[in-house]
Amino acid sequence: MKLLFGNKKNDLLSLLKKQDPAAQKIFYEQNVKRFLSVSKSYVSDLYQAEDCLIKAFCKILSTLKASEESRTWKAGQEELL
Repeated sequence: MKLLFGNKKNDLLSLLKKQDPAAQKIFYEQNVKRFLSVSKSYVSDLYQAEDCLIKAFCKILSTLKASEESRTWKAGQEELL
């Protein structure tokens, strides 16, 4: 899915707030490596790190609807990890 709008971050954010599955997939693919490396720094076992990663993505996506400010978006992701 291509986002053909002016500001891609805000467009992705608005689609994520609407719980669009394609936007969730894009968000996952953009951040999975970074989030997994953070998870592995806390948990030595790869399978437990992947479990933490999935829980973090679910928590981010479920709390996203409550978040209204896009400026705290990136900081909020890292806080949840």
